[in-house]
Amino acid sequence: MKNSGVDREKAGVPTDDVLSPILHAAERIERISDRLVFEPMNLSFSAFKILRLLSGFGPMSPGDMLGMLSGTKSNLSQRLATLEKYGFVNRTPSPAGKDRRYTIFAITPLGKRKLRDVQERAEKEGLRLSQLFSKSEIDGHVAFFRKLLTLLSRTDEEGCPGCDTKRPSAKKQPKHTS
Repeated sequence: MKNSGVDREKAGVPTDDVLSPILHAAERIERISDRLVFEPMNLSFSAFKILRLLSGFGPMSPGDMLGMLSGTKSNLSQRLATLEKYGFVNRTPSPAGKDRRYTIFAITPLGKRKLRDVQERAEKEGLRLSQLFSKSEIDGHVAFFRKLLTLLSRTDEEGCPGCDTKRPSAKKQPKHTS
């Protein structure tokens, strides 16, 4: 069996490259979760992220959602229209006297139930996979990814440490409306 470091060098990937295997794993996880979790639940990953965002932050405008999710206005509008059609979110127009184009979306009780069902299915599928790892492997990976997420958040806010690049604009925070 070949040494994985040698194979990586032949592929033009430095042996100390940490990001490539993470990106590859993320891509594979997304494909598998689409097949095992989201498609059977008749929900896209994008729609799931919107439901989770609204569940966690409460009602918000599409503009605020775009600031926190990746994607385009068009894609977000399509996802919101679909979620509204199935009764998972509801749209509230702006109060009288405000800009009529401004709307707020909120998750409905049916949307919360759908989110809970999808999360339960994802957990069940994840538990099957987690049985293939030892506790120490899982603990090590959890620690690694928590630290990675912390570093990525810091880089997102402050720019790249050791680089000449700074984040071009401040991170958008959702407007909290009551």
